[in-house]
Amino acid sequence: MDLLMKLVKKANAHHHGALREALLAEAERVIDTQGLEALSLRSISRAVGVTHAAPTNHFGDLTGLLSELAADGLRRLAQHLHTAIRVAGPGLRERAHAMARAYLHFAIEHPGLLVLMSRSAHLDPTRPALREAMEQASRVLDDFADEIQKAKGVDPVRAAAERTALRALIHGYSALLIDGRLERTLAALPEGTTAESFFDVVLDVIDFP
Repeated sequence: MDLLMKLVKKANAHHHGALREALLAEAERVIDTQGLEALSLRSISRAVGVTHAAPTNHFGDLTGLLSELAADGLRRLAQHLHTAIRVAGPGLRERAHAMARAYLHFAIEHPGLLVLMSRSAHLDPTRPALREAMEQASRVLDDFADEIQKAKGVDPVRAAAERTALRALIHGYSALLIDGRLERTLAALPEGTTAESFFDVVLDVIDFP
């Protein structure tokens, strides 16, 4: 009876247009827990309880599904970063650290999704949803970097360099952490040093006004 009820609920959800979201949610679950290599249209169709052809009706192929999933992730990340900046203190340093920590938390909570969003080989950049989401996420970082440039009064080349450095530090540190490549570094630091507190020190290599 329980199984029957689950099937009925699943069918009702799909009937009401939730199949696309269900497929994306299952795909995200797989890449976050098992990695990109474990994902296939057949496996997520089976998990969701639909025919193997169902995903192609929504996404075309696996690249299409991954591109839509990456777009969804980028939109969520952009909102996460925007909120962190908005609720932080007034200082540029405070807001930069809040934004960076928000990115780090997103990476920890969605490791597979972060990897997917960073690997263009798995994505179709011509899909409008993905292109718009990439621009939305970039705009949050670029707008904040522009604030830093105006406050410091640096020339365009220096501003571009600092924008690139900020992006590289935030993404690079997060990627190293979720890959487990900071374990030895963190273990060698004084007791009580966390990934977050060390991240604050790393970020301070940038001279915030």
